[in-house]
Amino acid sequence: MNVFTLFLEFLKAAFLSFGGLGNLPILLQSLVHNHEWATEQTFGQALAVGRISPGPNGLYVVALGELLLGPPGAIAATIASLIPALLVIPLSAVYNRVERHPRVAGATRMLGFAVVGTLIVTALQLVKASASSSAVDLVIALAAPTIVLLRPKWNPVFILAVAAIVGLIVHY
Repeated sequence: MNVFTLFLEFLKAAFLSFGGLGNLPILLQSLVHNHEWATEQTFGQALAVGRISPGPNGLYVVALGELLLGPPGAIAATIASLIPALLVIPLSAVYNRVERHPRVAGATRMLGFAVVGTLIVTALQLVKASASSSAVDLVIALAAPTIVLLRPKWNPVFILAVAAIVGLIVHY
């Protein structure tokens, strides 16, 4: 793996996703399963750093690039993530002209469903990889994000902190 090939993987994921965590399944498949450049634990670390960092959800790619190749990897991931966003600006003018067409609206809706489905599958893979074989760990790993989804006004940091404390109590 070198900086250029890592850049191309991040660029491919950025072009094939719709921001935020949309590129997570693509990167997980490519970097962990296809190339074996990263582990699921590496993804978990990058996601944790991305979630506690200020800014958009998609910033985890910078941490992932850093974990894989150091500062050059972080720079490659950042640039690869920015290129599609810069191309979207002129394309949005074209989209504004056709957005109300029924086929375009249907395609956009179906893409949203596809992203949600792939994120659910990827989240389950990450939970399975990060939780030990204990049933309590699996319950904690599934309960925390479920509570975050069901109670959007509750602070997710508080919920994750409670989950971490419960995990510590159970294991120590």
